[in-house]
Parts: sequence; C-alpha cells; structure tokens
Amino acid sequence: MGAAQVADSRNITELDEDAGRNSKKRCKDMKSSDIPHNDFRAGFIVGWQTVKGTSAGIPGTPGQPGTPGNMTPFLMGVRAGLKAAGQEISK
Repeated sequence: MGAAQVADSRNITELDEDAGRNSKKRCKDMKSSDIPHNDFRAGFIVGWQTVKGTSAGIPGTPGQPGTPGNMTPFLMGVRAGLKAAGQEISK
C-alpha cells in the first residue's frame, strides 16, 4: 500500500472531525476587532465587490441610514452595497 493510499484509508468521520477542528481554529483566530463594525463605507465596498468583483470600480457611497439595534453600520453598508450592485435582499 502506497503512502497516498494510507493517507486516504482514514474514514470519512475522521476527516470530518479534522475539518471541524481546523474550522474552529480558524474562527478562533479571527478577532471581532478585525471587522470595522462602525465603518459603513467599508461595508458598502464589501457588499459591492461581493457581487461585482474586486476589480470593479466602486460607486459613490450613499448616505448612511439609521442603524437598527440588531445591526452595525458595517452590516448596513454591506446591505447597501449588495442592493446597489443589483442583488435582491430579503428581510
């Protein structure tokens, strides 16, 4: 049995468990402070580029609407960027 076959002989459960551990580690490494929660413009750019791509020109940022209690300005910006790029958004 070759080395590749030995590595592939692990069962799916073992591979899923490894993926889960790695996923949890990546999530743990990401800090909440890495996201600009109060930056509407940064959210708008993320939303726009999600639909149009990173090389697309960015249009002017619209005025920031009032932010409901369960949202951040960044998330409101993402929603505005998606909407400006022509993406349907459900509530």
